[in-house]
Amino acid sequence: MWRVNRERVVLLSGPAAATMQVAHPVVAHGVDAHSLFRVDPVGRLLRTLRAVYTVAFGTSAEIEEVRQRVLTVHRGIRGPGYSAFDQDALLWVLATLVMGSVLAYERFVEELTVLEKEQLLSEYADFGEVFGLAQDRLPRSWSGFQSYWEGMISGPVLGTDPLCGRVAHDVLSPTRPLYFRACRSIFRAFATGFMPASLCEKLGIPPTGSRLWKFLDRCLPPLVRILPKPLRYDGHYLRACRRERKRASQK
Repeated sequence: MWRVNRERVVLLSGPAAATMQVAHPVVAHGVDAHSLFRVDPVGRLLRTLRAVYTVAFGTSAEIEEVRQRVLTVHRGIRGPGYSAFDQDALLWVLATLVMGSVLAYERFVEELTVLEKEQLLSEYADFGEVFGLAQDRLPRSWSGFQSYWEGMISGPVLGTDPLCGRVAHDVLSPTRPLYFRACRSIFRAFATGFMPASLCEKLGIPPTGSRLWKFLDRCLPPLVRILPKPLRYDGHYLRACRRERKRASQK
């Protein structure tokens, strides 16, 4: 997880993950009723990233703090037909993070072996447990995870509620702040570049950005290889490395 998620370029899969998550009706209803993403998209994004990176790279105490904060928030997210503790919905949310990080890493950094992907799944199971997902819900074999993923994409759950498409459209079309509004076409291109075409169709999102992706596929891999660490790697990872070096030197 450290090796994959330290790469800033993996964040390019974020718009796709956020959009695919609300394709699940339970997630769509919870986000629609309780999230501030329409009025404060920047704040919501920063809070989400802070929690995700803390769990990935933080200390035990920091991770426990996130666990308790998430538990408190999730207790209030429930309504007719949805709950933040719904295990099927939590599994789908985690799966979008796994698949998004793997796709972005392999597209722009390097290929992962099956064993490396399965180690990543094992570590993501611990990650998901902090956010309320039972440890045994995430498949531990890569073939099992792919079967789950393909079953969800082609199955009867995703995009079946009209609200899913409406919330997905709002996620990809922020109206504030102004610079987010100006970046709509880029958000949409990043999302559709990583999303299965069939899911885009279910959500009523037309595929876009083929020229952008051709440019990124050509330019980003060599650029990533030459970037200095402070630019290439996320700051949470760099701080975690310094923490671990300090701890090792004190032994």
